[in-house]
Amino acid sequence: MASVEGPDIINLLNFPSNSRGLSEFRPKLHVSLGPGTATKSLDSSQSSGSSSPPRKAARLDGDTDHTTSREKGKAKVGEDVMFSDGVRSLTLVDPPDNDLTDSNINSLQRSLQNVIHRILDPQNLHQAIHYHGHLWRGQWIYDKLKFELQQATNKVNSYLTSPNDDGGPQDWLFKLVSYSEWFNSAICFLEAILTYLDRVFITAKPGTQHIRQLAMEFYKLKIFQSGKVVSNIHDAIRDWITLERATRESHASRKTIISLTGILADYSLFDELFLRPYLQFTRDFYAKESKERANTLRNDPGEFLIHVDTRLDEESNRSATVLADFPFDWPQIQSAANESLLGGQLSWLSSSLLTDVDNRNITGLKRIYQLFGKVDGRALLCDVFKKHIHNCVTDIVNDKEHDDEMVPRLLEFKSFIDECLKVAFEDNKQFKHAVADSFLSGFKQRRIKPAEMIAKTLDREMRRGQKGESDDEYSQRLDKILSLYSYTQDKDVFRTFYHRALAKRLLTQRSASDDFERTVLKKLKDNYDPEFNMGDPMFRDLALSRDLIQDFNDRSTNSGRNFSAMVLEAASWPFSTRRKEEAILPSSMQNQLVAFQDFYTGKHKGRKLVFDHSLGTAQLRARFKAGDKELQVSLYQALVLLLFNEQEEIGFEEIKEQIQIEDGELRRTLQSLACAKKKVLKKRPAGRDVNETDIFYYNADFTDERARIHINSIQAKETPEESQKTRGAIEMERKSLLDAAIVRIMKARKTMTHSALISETVDIMKKHFQPDVGMIKARFESLIEAEYMRRDDDKPEVYVYVA
Repeated sequence: MASVEGPDIINLLNFPSNSRGLSEFRPKLHVSLGPGTATKSLDSSQSSGSSSPPRKAARLDGDTDHTTSREKGKAKVGEDVMFSDGVRSLTLVDPPDNDLTDSNINSLQRSLQNVIHRILDPQNLHQAIHYHGHLWRGQWIYDKLKFELQQATNKVNSYLTSPNDDGGPQDWLFKLVSYSEWFNSAICFLEAILTYLDRVFITAKPGTQHIRQLAMEFYKLKIFQSGKVVSNIHDAIRDWITLERATRESHASRKTIISLTGILADYSLFDELFLRPYLQFTRDFYAKESKERANTLRNDPGEFLIHVDTRLDEESNRSATVLADFPFDWPQIQSAANESLLGGQLSWLSSSLLTDVDNRNITGLKRIYQLFGKVDGRALLCDVFKKHIHNCVTDIVNDKEHDDEMVPRLLEFKSFIDECLKVAFEDNKQFKHAVADSFLSGFKQRRIKPAEMIAKTLDREMRRGQKGESDDEYSQRLDKILSLYSYTQDKDVFRTFYHRALAKRLLTQRSASDDFERTVLKKLKDNYDPEFNMGDPMFRDLALSRDLIQDFNDRSTNSGRNFSAMVLEAASWPFSTRRKEEAILPSSMQNQLVAFQDFYTGKHKGRKLVFDHSLGTAQLRARFKAGDKELQVSLYQALVLLLFNEQEEIGFEEIKEQIQIEDGELRRTLQSLACAKKKVLKKRPAGRDVNETDIFYYNADFTDERARIHINSIQAKETPEESQKTRGAIEMERKSLLDAAIVRIMKARKTMTHSALISETVDIMKKHFQPDVGMIKARFESLIEAEYMRRDDDKPEVYVYVA
């Protein structure tokens, strides 16, 4: 059996494609290439008397090849090295690798290339190992391989932990990566040379590690489990990431870091040696920066959040580049940065929301929502948002000097908040509920008035009409106003004011559209208030009145004037308790009223008509120097203008005497005719106010490009006394509703405890208004006095119904 003299297998760990060190080795090896083959003995030192033939050193590119005539071929670039039976030759043609010129690396390479120079031909080594594997020498080769691997990794460890290394952390890291990449290449070469050993011998022995596993285990143990190496790795990572974050630029060592992550992943050490310290360094860096920034930006939380957002973008970009192969770890890095930057800062940073809301800054609100969401801060943000919305709504409804602007301001604010919910807060239900609660609580800070102003604003919009808008656009505008109605608990107040406004629009024919009137009434009932059922009887009265007037005019003998009247049932209209304004009408008008009254009572026996002139209208034809015009005016305006058919100038007191209307109403009527934009009358002295001494005269020079002119009446401003009177009427109505509800409850239950009766009363009345407990208790006492119920003799907290 041929024998092999123990090879230095450590030399197989490196087989570079180019090196100047190969010619310096003088290895010795006896190789038997198989049974019956002569043993070749090579000794590069060639001492005197040696029987071995002289060795030919490996030539570099450009040298002349002097092989014997028995050689069958030469080595060429890109081909396997071919050998004859004579002297072996190895040709290297690539230029030296300048990246491995470090003396330590060269020294290691020289020591590891011994076997390669002795064998000269890796194919022969492969054949020898294959042969001796068959001769059951595989275990000896495997043991020798383990020994040499251990020696090699020990040397690498000594190079990396040498105290004489004067380079910085990044230089050391580059050296580690270079050694690790070199070692991986060596493993690949060993797998190629020892293929038979790896795939046949080791596979046949269960529990025996393959060459790669064995080599990586030694390298992991000696290098990556070395305390000094691990400490240096951490120092290098900290140094690199601190430089990048401080300069906010990519550092030159980034490529080395990327290579390091791949190497550590191959050894299943990425989390332990890179990710964990990287996360800790991230927390430490940003925790320190957060404190520093918080001190300098305490009065500008918005700027602090912009800085955080920018930092997170930087971390995201860095992760995508450096950790491209580890996308599942990116969120951890983002979370570490976010928590460190925002941790302990949420309370004062949440004040940024207040500024963003006040400045209508949706971008800022989206930023704070996103950032707080990453650190479980949205609950706190929602509370701050809710309180601020409440304060904003409260400020608007309590601004008594600008009550006329209350609803437009609320609409603008609500529109912005709705956009915030959609764009910035991603339709978060918690934030939506916060908005609804805030508007409700804000409206409660001033009872009655918000409901009143919503009704009046809706009245203005119904009078104004579409003004060029499409049906959808107009409907959306009305819906926004109606949405505010859902936040008021004073639904009875809204009903009262809206009912009156609707009646005026219908009776004065000032509504923009009957279809939209019906649509709004339906929405109010279906979506906001089931008790809102006033519309149908009113429209029915108007339809019956049109038929009635058509019948009257068809029978009338007076064809010169077109008479119109609206006959209304008092129960369906809000004017049954109004003080009817008396006025002296011209005889022609009075005669028509009498004729119509006779006509109506003739058709409906037992009924009585009561005329309300304050809601009357008239159409007059007026002659001016610029031409005839048709004037659409109120009945009171018509009575004043008709006086000037008889006189050119009339004083205030005389006008008042002739038509007999209330003083304030007359002043507003004269203001609309002589002091407003369309001055069909003039007065002396000129001015905006009407005094008892003023003289009025017909303005023959009045001009207007339109043939038909509508002259608006001036609506009386509600005085504090009138406002108090309205509130008093509402309070009286509420007392009546409470009394009726309590009596109905007691009649059905017979006996109830005090608390249960209060609870059920509140539940019933909330569809009208939200009564306070004090008001309910007062009604209890009133009903006890009126003997509708009494207290139980044995249990004073129990009420008993009195039949």
